[in-house]
Amino acid sequence: IGASELFGSDTNKTAVDGALMNLDWISTTYPRSTSLKHLEVADATHPPFSSVDAIATEPYMGPLLDERNPLPLAKIKDIAKGLDKLYRGSFKAWYNILPKGGRVVITIPSFAVYGRVIPTISVDTVVSLGYNYISSVAYGKPGATVIRNITVLEKK
Repeated sequence: IGASELFGSDTNKTAVDGALMNLDWISTTYPRSTSLKHLEVADATHPPFSSVDAIATEPYMGPLLDERNPLPLAKIKDIAKGLDKLYRGSFKAWYNILPKGGRVVITIPSFAVYGRVIPTISVDTVVSLGYNYISSVAYGKPGATVIRNITVLEKK
């Protein structure tokens, strides 16, 4: 993995337990990988760690949205607005635990619905919260409703 110590959190205990099992597998399969793992049930807006060098995350991206679960456009906009609020809170909290130049790699969703793309948090907003935009790559299967924008940011 390239890190000597890993910290992680999720609000879902099952997800934390699964991540621990995955990290145990990595440690067994690749003995020179990380050996210290700290995973806790916690909210990203209130990290349980006082400092980290970098953050890599695919945060909560809203409920399942696809052709089997159509929602009205207004509801999807509400979901995007709620995610914007969650991500703003996370970026503010992370600012306090990252060093200057610390990087965040985050998957930021946008929703391709009704012939348009509905964003969640904008790069301009993230920049206003104290980060420099480095790069991003959009990923989504053809016809996907959720587009994953894998984004690299750096604390100013």
